[in-house]
Amino acid sequence: MGILLTKLRARLDLLPERQERVLLGVAVGLFLCLYSPINYLAGSWPAGSAETPLDRAIPFAPQWVFIYALLYLLLPLPLVLPSTRPAFRRICAAFVLTSAVSFVVFLFFPVHMDLRPMELDGGVFAEWMLKVIHQVDTPANCLPSLHVSLSLLAALSAWSLDRRVGRIAIPLAIVVAFSTLFVKQHWAWDVISGWALGLFSWALLVRDPNNARLAPGRRGVHCLLVGQVLLFLGAWGVFALDLLPF
Repeated sequence: MGILLTKLRARLDLLPERQERVLLGVAVGLFLCLYSPINYLAGSWPAGSAETPLDRAIPFAPQWVFIYALLYLLLPLPLVLPSTRPAFRRICAAFVLTSAVSFVVFLFFPVHMDLRPMELDGGVFAEWMLKVIHQVDTPANCLPSLHVSLSLLAALSAWSLDRRVGRIAIPLAIVVAFSTLFVKQHWAWDVISGWALGLFSWALLVRDPNNARLAPGRRGVHCLLVGQVLLFLGAWGVFALDLLPF
């Protein structure tokens, strides 16, 4: 493994830095896409439950789906902030490690969420968004919550690169984690294990005093904010025009 990493590092060193960032970003994105086939497979397998009394006590609140969707703002955040070349590589490695550990658990120790509401009102925007999520995400891939672990990892990594951005991102990641409970996508134990995994990956690979931070540059953050607004507006347009056959 050490030899392979050394060879990979040597090959990356030959690339211009911008080209390397694009290549690694795409590679991480493609690796994360393994979530879907694993979700499809594990969704049809016998599985356990991580239910606690707290899960039954938390009410279903579909409006939290708007917070839940902020994962897509947090996820690319550390990738668009200025960082040194070694720091960027470590962040990408942390994303891969977090996802790989989750994928193994999903396959060999499956846990399903069985508190999802069976009937949702497609005429209410929040519930319509949950119906869309349910179409592409079976109740499998629960523990640890990759939604929670990647949100926290992204927020902590952003904090490592830019303290000001991180002070906003970390509380947001915590709220996103709570949203998974209110929309009944995850159990409380999923959230706790997701936090533990995200924190572990960040501490192991990203939190490095030798990775000097660069001068703040937040153009990418602004682009992400605009993209998130456009995502919500696009979803609203599809909902308002009734373009999906629900």
